[in-house]
Amino acid sequence: MRQFYTKIERKFKYGPAFFLLNFLLPTRKIPLKELKAIKPKKILLVKIHHKLGDMLLATPVFAPLRRRFPDTQIDFLAGTYNAQAVTHNRSLSSVFVFDRKKPFSSIGTLLRLRRERYDLCIVASASSFSTTNSILARLTGPKVITGYRAPYKGVPENRRITSAIYSYAIELPDPSVSESMYNIGYIAPFDCPVDTVDEVLHFTDSELAFARDWYASIRPATKHHCIGIHAGGTYASRQWPQEYFADLISRLLVRKGVIIIMFYGKGERTIVDSVLQAVNMNCGSGTSAIIHAPQGTFRQLAALQSHLDLFIGNDTGPLHAAASSGCTAIGIYTVTKPARWAPHNRTVTTLEQPTVDQVMATAERLLNQTAGAS
Repeated sequence: MRQFYTKIERKFKYGPAFFLLNFLLPTRKIPLKELKAIKPKKILLVKIHHKLGDMLLATPVFAPLRRRFPDTQIDFLAGTYNAQAVTHNRSLSSVFVFDRKKPFSSIGTLLRLRRERYDLCIVASASSFSTTNSILARLTGPKVITGYRAPYKGVPENRRITSAIYSYAIELPDPSVSESMYNIGYIAPFDCPVDTVDEVLHFTDSELAFARDWYASIRPATKHHCIGIHAGGTYASRQWPQEYFADLISRLLVRKGVIIIMFYGKGERTIVDSVLQAVNMNCGSGTSAIIHAPQGTFRQLAALQSHLDLFIGNDTGPLHAAASSGCTAIGIYTVTKPARWAPHNRTVTTLEQPTVDQVMATAERLLNQTAGAS
């Protein structure tokens, strides 16, 4: 299916399909002054292809947009996977889902969106431009479409897909800015009041109850520090060495009253087993204070993270979930730059290519602050 989308995108980037789209679905072009003056009754944001962490980096956009347009219907078109990051967000009216693996099954969704007759559609692609997002935006039939200009090198402006689809193409920001600020940039024309770029998740009562009940079943009557660990990740290059995690956990277990909770997703159990095997060699019977987090949805696990005293993990979706839940967290960055990709939440401390000593010292400091605050 990925090859299918790649072929489609190339056709629209460079081939005759570009001109066909421009002919069949022409878009009314407007100047920036007219875009800034728009007073939409209905807004649609489109972002279907990003992963959960990238989607959470876009959540700071919603509250400013809602404050700017308090009475406007603001809907979101997400993908089947990343929709979890925006579902139940209080600044959005509705979240719709497009299934990239079964695009024809989503025709009904597109027809439903066309019937809404949106006044404004914002293609919410940040530094990673998506032709698919742009095409879907056009297929929903809004009066005005905007988003970042396609960054195709060597392609004339009049051959870029954004010149065919967008009513107004927003200039790309300096590539050195953070992904959060990239996201803020596509709502900049509307003068939205932005007071924070914190990522956010809003939980349902059932998700909160799931976390509360689980902790009630595992937390002893005496005060303990619950520390979450996520040693996995989609990309091996972004994973801190497993032996480092094993050493870190072994040191944390020396602290009195510590419970280690291992978080992991599909396909990551072998990583956890490898880490805990090394911990067992270091600590022996001390590993009884290590618990596996229950398997659940991304949102349920994020609700669990909101109860932690500290979360330590790689540059992956669970780190962004921890930040969005309000959890104190340490983000470990091996190849990516935290200034570019890390959550901006004040509860998150990022470390770039750290040693075990550095992570342990940071964890000790944060846990002591937590103890002092309580």
